[in-house]
Amino acid sequence: MAKKSRSVKNRVQNVRVLDEYAGSDSAYVDRVISQLQNSHSFTTLLCTETFNLSTASSSGTDRLAISTTASVVGSDDFQSMAQQFATFRVRCVRYDVYDVNASVPVTSGFSTYHDSTEPNSVRPALTLAAVLDSPDSQVVPPGMGKISLFWRAKGTLENEFQSLVSGEYLDYGGLRGVLSSQTLSTLKYQIVFKAVVDFRGRR
Repeated sequence: MAKKSRSVKNRVQNVRVLDEYAGSDSAYVDRVISQLQNSHSFTTLLCTETFNLSTASSSGTDRLAISTTASVVGSDDFQSMAQQFATFRVRCVRYDVYDVNASVPVTSGFSTYHDSTEPNSVRPALTLAAVLDSPDSQVVPPGMGKISLFWRAKGTLENEFQSLVSGEYLDYGGLRGVLSSQTLSTLKYQIVFKAVVDFRGRR
């Protein structure tokens, strides 16, 4: 025989008395304010920047490294919010690489990288072999003219919030690219950088 449940009238329940004039609006506003207090005013922002990579009139290769944190901090979107918050972190980034000069043939490669570096500095390996060895390495295909690469914060260190007060930030990776040189310096690739940034703690 199934055990009978306790009577509902004997259970302890939370009861909220709504404001006489505001009604359910008062409950909603209080919930929103409470959520902001509990999350330390957690706010998410999309930061966008663009970069160019050109061939150079010299032997060897041309190299490009886009550091995630330095690129975000330098964006107008970030600067508009930085004065209002105490900490931030870069959650993820999408890099769209466009071949804006398909008539110029080059040997090239792109990939993301993860590397904890000193504040405001980037030291990825910038050789074609190192770039292509990365699991997510790609080459912009002729005709299509575009690739997308994705960087995501992983592990405890990369997901930690950094202080906006010191002005020095740890960088945990980004995008790197290498292409062969040509006789003349020519714009070859345009890169659109879209980063999801979390801010926390109003000043």
